[in-house]
Amino acid sequence: MKLTVVPSDRFMRIDGRELFFTFDADPSIHAIQWDGQTGHVEYVGPRSNEPITEEYLIPFIAAFNSEKSRVDAIREAELAFYNSPEEVAKRAAIVAAAEAKAEAILTNLPTWARVSTAVDNISNLAEAKVFIKKLSRIVYWLAKDTVD
Repeated sequence: MKLTVVPSDRFMRIDGRELFFTFDADPSIHAIQWDGQTGHVEYVGPRSNEPITEEYLIPFIAAFNSEKSRVDAIREAELAFYNSPEEVAKRAAIVAAAEAKAEAILTNLPTWARVSTAVDNISNLAEAKVFIKKLSRIVYWLAKDTVD
C-alpha cells in the first residue's frame, strides 16, 4: 500500500485513489509519505522529517476508508437513480423529441432551390406576404421549439 497525506489540503491518496475531505491531523504536519515499506512525516517549518511505522498510518487509513465508503455509497445511489427506469425513460423521451423535431424540419423545409425560386417568382404584395408568413413560421418554430 502506498499512501500520501497532506492535511493542509485535506488530501489523502491510498494506492492511487485520491480523496479530499476533513480529517484529524497534527497541524505541524505538512505531509505523510508511505511507499509500501517505509515512510516519513514531513513537518511544517525547519523541523526534520521523521521516519514512521505502518502503525502510525492506522488512524489515517481508517479515516480514508470511512470517507471512501461514504463517497462510494453516494456514487452508487446516483448511478442507481441515473439508471432507474424512470430516468432512462425521461432521457429516451428527450432524445426522441429531438429526433422527431429534426425529422419534422427536414420533412417540412423545402430545398434551397425551391426557396430561391419562390423568392424570385414573387411578383406582388400578396405573394410576398404568403412567402414572409411561411418564412416567419419556420423562424417561430425554431425559436419556440414548438409547431403551435
